[in-house]
Amino acid sequence: MKKFVVLGGGFAGVEAAIQLRKQKYEVTLVSDRSYLFVYPISIWIPTQGISFDDSKIELATLAKKHGFSLVQDAVQRIDTIGKKVVLGTQVLQYDYLFLALGMHKVRLSGDENTLSICGKPTDSVTIAHKLDA
Repeated sequence: MKKFVVLGGGFAGVEAAIQLRKQKYEVTLVSDRSYLFVYPISIWIPTQGISFDDSKIELATLAKKHGFSLVQDAVQRIDTIGKKVVLGTQVLQYDYLFLALGMHKVRLSGDENTLSICGKPTDSVTIAHKLDA
């Protein structure tokens, strides 16, 4: 059976893992977070309409329901010639690699001076604290 490694536990990565499992591939999803952050509803975190925990879904729950493997770890290096992903604690071999790392991994000049609910998930909590202050 062909093995996919999906890098990224956001909407694109989770959807890819689910759809690839439906096609009967062996799938391992790698995320540095334990949860899928539901960005569209996170606008309510700064105004305390919902809590941070209300805006996330545990990846382990999704993995169990849809039959993919989950590894929570940080990607250190991708070896495309050797078809392996080097993580902080292990190395994963793959036949196919799906990259869904998200825009928050891209560092733009001046970005360090902004807070956005579209950035890191915890920024929504920081915005809430600043509004309260």
